[in-house]
Amino acid sequence: MRYLDFKPDVSTVANFALGLRHMFAPAGSQAGGYRVAFRFPDGQCLATVENGQLTTGVIDDLPVDATVVCDAPDYIRILHRTIAGRRGYTEPANYTVDGDPASVQHLLACLQ
Repeated sequence: MRYLDFKPDVSTVANFALGLRHMFAPAGSQAGGYRVAFRFPDGQCLATVENGQLTTGVIDDLPVDATVVCDAPDYIRILHRTIAGRRGYTEPANYTVDGDPASVQHLLACLQ
């Protein structure tokens, strides 16, 4: 399936959130829930995984399990792991994680 509204090479907060929702596979999510905040040069978003469902939105005052900070303009690469046979993004995005890095890894592991 190909989504025409998601542009895998465009780094905007809205496109990043859309890519998270399109690429999320609930079968890979772990039991329980976690919240990951993403902070980018041009904005921020929140990803919440609960009961195998992903929601994205604005960062609120509730605690998060981890915060991903990326200062690079091409942060969309966070969504694209290097996978054998996949064209495109071969270098991972550079970012730092404050908080529980396992939450970020669980979220990224659910992306297909």
